[in-house]
Amino acid sequence: LKCGAVKDNWFPEFDRYREAAKRIATENQATFVPFQSMFDEAIKYAEPKHWAGDGVHPSPHGASLMAHFWLEAVKGA
Repeated sequence: LKCGAVKDNWFPEFDRYREAAKRIATENQATFVPFQSMFDEAIKYAEPKHWAGDGVHPSPHGASLMAHFWLEAVKGA
């Protein structure tokens, strides 16, 4: 998320990590949870630092949201 030390120039690298994670999940028939999309939606309701104070590591609120979406994804798999 764009807050803390995270600036726009970080996102191309994050995009590559996400693409690799999704590819590996697909190749191994594992569930991929699109956490960035989830956080992109979440910042419509609370500022980015609410979800990840440094922009990378989730706060307790961010971790709770991730857990919820992970459980939903696994149930649907």
